[in-house]
Amino acid sequence: MSFSGARESGSPDVVVVGTGVVGLSCALELADRGLRVALLGRSQAGEASMAAAGLLAPSVEPLDGLAGTFAVLARDLYPDWLASLEEKWGARVALSRDGILELPGPHRAVRMSDGWLDADALAELEPALAGHAGATLYPLDGWVDNVALMNALTEAAQRHPTITWTPAFGVRLEVSVDDEPMIHDEHGVAHRAPEIILAAGAWTPGISGVGRRLPVEPVRGQMLAYPAAPLRHAVYARGAYLVPRGDHLLVGSTMERVGFDYSITDGAADALHAAAANAVPLLAEMKTIRRWAGLRPVTPDMLPVIGRDPERPSVIYACGHSRNGILMARATALAVADIITEAASRYDLRPFSPRRFSKSG
Repeated sequence: MSFSGARESGSPDVVVVGTGVVGLSCALELADRGLRVALLGRSQAGEASMAAAGLLAPSVEPLDGLAGTFAVLARDLYPDWLASLEEKWGARVALSRDGILELPGPHRAVRMSDGWLDADALAELEPALAGHAGATLYPLDGWVDNVALMNALTEAAQRHPTITWTPAFGVRLEVSVDDEPMIHDEHGVAHRAPEIILAAGAWTPGISGVGRRLPVEPVRGQMLAYPAAPLRHAVYARGAYLVPRGDHLLVGSTMERVGFDYSITDGAADALHAAAANAVPLLAEMKTIRRWAGLRPVTPDMLPVIGRDPERPSVIYACGHSRNGILMARATALAVADIITEAASRYDLRPFSPRRFSKSG
């Protein structure tokens, strides 16, 4: 089912379930294209979007084939996207395109042929990394302030004239034999529209009535913050990545399969601190000022699920972005909006097809 035909006055054209970075991005793009959007969701502890470091690193963590192409295109959307948010809503979101440095190590196969900086060049670029043998610079990668981005998207969605936001979780999906969907919220209220987008991150498979096996699981990532930022570039090192954010330095992150447990542990903090100090020795004696954790929505192949359900085409998935939710949010929103409005598709979404997971039952 696509966006076409008359609707009752005031009734939504689409329901978006989920208010993380992907859900908000989808809702805003659809609203900007003239659709009436019902947005369903509210913030909850453990959400990945607010807990992330905001890395835009498709070169450092490359994906294969078409997925890799999508990731690079997603990164390159950021400057224009953030400029548009500022123009429309007055929101300023910090973006770094200064590149990311990757230090060599036994578990990191650094590509030295392109962008390699020897020890002297590295120390000149980043004095805090003096003493390392060198690093590879990926000049087009960088980071975005994901907290500022989430705040900007939240305010825009709340102010947008064609978005109606219900601050409740979607808990049960029903689709009639005629492919007419509805989603029930936690208070028992049914939300109907010709099409429903499921973008609830790690919580998407927990929505009752999802008709396809979605192997999206929560994977905990713990992080630290230091009260000083001795780096200008984000750095990938053995056991950690380090991201300057204003006057602070963010360090992450673990990958722990512990269900929906978003608590923090001393063991993870100690390991991250040791890895950070190994990369930047002056951090060894520095105390952290904050510790937190988020739950990434991870699939077995680390790729998102984007597209219509083959058996129930009124249901569209936009979930399971694993480590790349911030990176891929804008591109996912454009892809989903193209699907719903039947616009010419700008991306090849075959790697992300829901068909790669079997139908339930």
